[in-house]
Amino acid sequence: MNNKPMTPTEQVISLKYAKELKELGFEKESLFYWINPFKRQGWKIVCENEYDFNKHHEYYPAYTVAELGEFLPNFHYSYKSENWKTYYKGVSDILDNFPLIEAKTEADVRVKMLIYLIKKN
Repeated sequence: MNNKPMTPTEQVISLKYAKELKELGFEKESLFYWINPFKRQGWKIVCENEYDFNKHHEYYPAYTVAELGEFLPNFHYSYKSENWKTYYKGVSDILDNFPLIEAKTEADVRVKMLIYLIKKN
């Protein structure tokens, strides 16, 4: 068991998936955001109440595992072996055909399932 505390980037979705969700039209408020102040300082994660967002800043919601759990339908299972994995099971024959999705963090495995569901609908 790893006793190291998780870094903020391990607790929220990767920037790449944050951008993809926005491109798909999925925009809900989040506790954290990826920001690039004045589009030249590099990307960092900030808490939504610690920053003054304005038109000069590029930003994307950085959803947490808990927030993603609220966005995903019931019967969603996540577990960790070498990587995090997620799937749906037992709701119907249709959902039993959903793929097993893998990622290095629980937030990314959940967001990949959310993206899959958005694209499927």
